[in-house]
Amino acid sequence: MVGLKPLKFVFPRLYHLCANKDALISESGAWENGRWKWQVTWRRELLEREVEGVNELFKVIALVNPVVGSRDRWSWSASSDSIYSTRSAYEAIKEAEHEMQREIDSKKILPKAWKIPAPHKAKVTAWRILQDRLPSCDNLRKRNILLSIEELHCNACFFQVESTNHLLLHCPKSVQVWDEIHKWLGVSFVRLQDVVSHFVAFTGLGNYCPDDRSPQRLRVPKIRPENPSL
Repeated sequence: MVGLKPLKFVFPRLYHLCANKDALISESGAWENGRWKWQVTWRRELLEREVEGVNELFKVIALVNPVVGSRDRWSWSASSDSIYSTRSAYEAIKEAEHEMQREIDSKKILPKAWKIPAPHKAKVTAWRILQDRLPSCDNLRKRNILLSIEELHCNACFFQVESTNHLLLHCPKSVQVWDEIHKWLGVSFVRLQDVVSHFVAFTGLGNYCPDDRSPQRLRVPKIRPENPSL
């Protein structure tokens, strides 16, 4: 599991290439000098880009270290102490509902990301942002790559956990950038809570037309100018 997701959903391509999808843990490795070494068999030789995914997979499963002679036990992954509580279950359900709604919203607007009048690299970045695929500290924590509290703080403000929303919208450094953008556009804009809502608001208010090839592509007729004389 990575967060609340099974590995087969986090690494779907590797799961498809696995030779024995129903293998037990005892069949997926061996003891070497008292330490467990994971061993996975693939149906064919892996491509270079797939090897990178395997390296990431092994970073995740390397955090699980079987101990000789110990018995398996249940662990509640939605709590930091691995102990079930009603509160942690409620928070896990609410987070799952939020992620589900976010996925629905993002799928509706993802096609718009590819219509942005910007270089292809910028479009790819926007696509990753809308799906929360940036390697933020919060996302790395969900994948069990970062574990200590010190590693989770935003590297710009060192105050809050570095999530995609915080990094791009709520970090004091980002707020300064957005304030300058609003001044440059000469508009007032309410700062929204997440990047998906932010994208929807900007594309909707911007009234972008893919057929408009003129340099002045951004038009904001529905928001109040700070300086009417402009």
